[in-house]
Amino acid sequence: MRGAARRPLQALIASTEDPERARSARLQAVLAIMGDSAFSREHGLAGVRTLDELRSAVPVRTAEQLRPWLDRVERGEHGVLTKEPVRCLVQTSGSSGRPKRLPVTDSWAATVRELQSLWTLGWLRARPELSLGPTLTVVSGGVVGHSAGGLPILNNSGRMRAEQSALVKARFVEPELVQSLPSDAKLYALLRFALRAPVRALLSVNPSTLHLLCRRLAEWQEDLRADLAERSLRRGPCAGLDPRVRRALELRLRLAPGGRRVAESLPRGPWTPVDLWPLASVACWVHGPAAPLARSLPDALGGAVPIHPLGLSASEGSFALPLHPSWPGGVLAGSGHLIELLDPSGGSRDLEGLEEGERLRLVVSTEAGLCRYDMEDLVEVVGRCGRAPLLRFVGKVGRYLNLLGERVSEEQIALAAEAALATTGQRAVALVARGLSGSLPSYELGVERSGPGLPAPDEALARALDEALARAFDEALSRFNIEYRGRRESGRMGPVRARALPAGAMAGYRERRVAAGAPDAQIKDPWMARDEAEWRAILGEEGEPR
Repeated sequence: MRGAARRPLQALIASTEDPERARSARLQAVLAIMGDSAFSREHGLAGVRTLDELRSAVPVRTAEQLRPWLDRVERGEHGVLTKEPVRCLVQTSGSSGRPKRLPVTDSWAATVRELQSLWTLGWLRARPELSLGPTLTVVSGGVVGHSAGGLPILNNSGRMRAEQSALVKARFVEPELVQSLPSDAKLYALLRFALRAPVRALLSVNPSTLHLLCRRLAEWQEDLRADLAERSLRRGPCAGLDPRVRRALELRLRLAPGGRRVAESLPRGPWTPVDLWPLASVACWVHGPAAPLARSLPDALGGAVPIHPLGLSASEGSFALPLHPSWPGGVLAGSGHLIELLDPSGGSRDLEGLEEGERLRLVVSTEAGLCRYDMEDLVEVVGRCGRAPLLRFVGKVGRYLNLLGERVSEEQIALAAEAALATTGQRAVALVARGLSGSLPSYELGVERSGPGLPAPDEALARALDEALARAFDEALSRFNIEYRGRRESGRMGPVRARALPAGAMAGYRERRVAAGAPDAQIKDPWMARDEAEWRAILGEEGEPR
């Protein structure tokens, strides 16, 4: 890994020593790749030489505002955003409900691959024991379809897994075919392949996916034990697998340890990952609204396992790399894409003049032709590495509950939910907040309690637990948001009310998102519903809260 990463590592080090010089170099690289494209001609980019000139020529745009160009790429038109051919599209969730399909060029893929190698090297340096066993990864499947112009449409995490070197692929416990199975069948097959492997690491972008994996491990325990005894893949969600797929996977399983004696030697109580595997590390998102779920992973895993952050990354690229888990954030990847950080007034900041604690909007220009593309991400400066800033993800811009101007962020709701559960000593599958307007506006906290290892309490006890949880959430939210506290203390807002969500509500939400085309490994369990449409999307069209 050190040998393969030598050149990108030297470039990253140089970018921390002189971030503005590195940014100027990335500007020239991106402009050269855009070349004589339709976007370049329309914005007069041939005459652009400096970042200030680029800012004058191209406004900041969201994915929705770039739709006209992205749609042309999707229809198969050449030379729209770059002079390089688009070899495929990656699909991710869109703010309008319509998935975003972003172009992939060879130059962009090479940059992402280099940055990913630096992240992997950082993980291995922090946890050398990872080399002693395989990794269990949960990513979205590869090809999901083709565009109107014939371009393959992929999920980015599956694309990145498929492009790993043979050396890295040899460390995955599961064959690539497993990642393309339907959601629950994929999780079952992943667990079945991992059951008798000395898994050293778990990797998934979302900690919520790892929580789900742990719940399913307990739920499917006896089916997994029976399949292990028979060296098969015929139970649980895999009972309906295509026979050809099953044969291919069972051929691999017959080569792995198994049999009745091995199956009976496994623990009898509810399984947790720590019971089954010598885990050395878990890798996932750890900042912003994901932070409480990441912090609660030890309970789900069955013990304390070091967590390595993924850093600031998305389907659009990688932007900040955490080179050690003790770092409060990731170092700006100045050797990768062209990155701008905008202050609340919309001004683009000098990278060396940033102060710790500042919160800024992330804007990127990439080798795939996204020019001054608004990620709609809010990031915080949490330190420095050389002269480059360390950044952590705070949340999506505009993700607020705002009944009376209090602007409660999704991060604050997640922190308040975490604190309320800790204060009351309760556990829950999911907590989701929404605002209720009326003569006395208030927040409502949806609570899903029952699941594997979480038996549903009787109705009277559940009501008492809900009331205690709502009070604790109300108090915690008042600590995290002073505007909310002021409105509660003045009587302008009423107390938080709790409402039971149907069992399986969050699992059903994930299934519907997958069915609508969202990459399953990237689906985040929501902490809030901003309006009735989001609330009903969580419950499903026929779901009604009690």
